This record gives sequence, C-alpha cells and structure tokens, in this order.
Amino acid sequence: METNRKRAPRAAGTDPVAAGTPLAAEAAAEAAGLAAAPEIAPPPEPVADDAAPDEIARLRRDALAAVTESQAALAHCLAAISEAMAGLGRAGIGIAAGTATDMLGVKTLSDACEVGVRFARKSCDSLLDGSAKLSGLGMTLAVEMSRPMLTQLGQSWVEVTRLAR
Repeated sequence: METNRKRAPRAAGTDPVAAGTPLAAEAAAEAAGLAAAPEIAPPPEPVADDAAPDEIARLRRDALAAVTESQAALAHCLAAISEAMAGLGRAGIGIAAGTATDMLGVKTLSDACEVGVRFARKSCDSLLDGSAKLSGLGMTLAVEMSRPMLTQLGQSWVEVTRLAR
C-alpha cells in the first residue's frame, strides 16, 4: 500500500548517510552533553623471535598429525559399525529362516500363534541387542575421533599462549 504524502524536509545533522560518520557521532555526543568515547588502541604487535616460524610450522605439522589420527580412528570405528550392522542383518535373516522352518511344522492355529510370538520375541531381542551395540560403537566413535583433536588443541593452545608472550 503506497501513500502519496509529502514528507517534511529533514533537519541538518539528521541525514542518515552523514549520521554514521565520526564527525556526526561527535556532534551528537556534544549535543547530548556527553564526552566522546575514547578510542581503543589496537593490541601491541607481538615481538617476533627467530624461533616463532619454526614453532608455527611444528604446530601445523602436529595439527595435521592429529587430523590424520582422527581420520584413522574414524575409519576403524566405521568398520566396526559396519560389521555390527551386518551382524544385525545376519541375525534377522537367521531368525526369519528359523521361523520359516518352524512354520512348516505348524498344524493348528495355536501352533502358528506360538511361532509368531517366538519370532516377535527373538526379533525384538535381536533389535535391542544390536541397537545397544551400535550405540556403544557410536560413543566409541565420538570419543576416539575427538581425542587426538582435543589433545592437540590443548597442546597448541599452551604453545600459542607461550609464543604470544
């Protein structure tokens, strides 16, 4: 919805473009009776010594080694998770095959119900065991993958703070 009202001209010093300038900020502060905020000096540059480039290169190599170690842990844990999932699938197939064999011997409705209940119980047990194992492997993955990175981060933090002094 558009309006065709004419706006009143702006007062001097209220120009939105000029309002963002340092002079406009000082003028606004003086008009309000406030003192201008002191400028914050940038932090001093650290004094570079001759060992700093070598230290930084060593920290980079150590960080790369931590990433490599973390990737190796990831590969190892994913292989274990893959194996556990395959085992869960094999267990499900085994349960289904045993149930099919049991269904061949069914003669009455109560026998069929008993076979179905046994299948459900074995399937749930297998699912719970498999999910517990996968959960444990997931936790192992998180711990083993983050350990090298966090260890290196702690060591690097100490070294960087030492170099910055």
